[in-house]
Amino acid sequence: MQDRIDCVVEKIELPPDSEPTPAIVQGNWSGDWINWNHCYQLQQKLYADAHDHRIPQWAVPNVNTTWNARRNRLGRGPLQFVSAISLRYF
Repeated sequence: MQDRIDCVVEKIELPPDSEPTPAIVQGNWSGDWINWNHCYQLQQKLYADAHDHRIPQWAVPNVNTTWNARRNRLGRGPLQFVSAISLRYF
């Protein structure tokens, strides 16, 4: 299950050696809402798979925590959920 989370996160996140520009950073803020949807959908999929395999729900990894831990290792910090309206003020 952890491998599934890591695989999805690697497809969405920027490579660790990339240097983000301000436009990319601002795009990532609005993109975090999309990432949150990925997080939520993946978490529900893991719960469904765990039920199918009779794995207790407490043993299913938390997608948001895992994703943020990976972002912290890369020096990016946790996902920021910023509304599109507040982006106009930056």
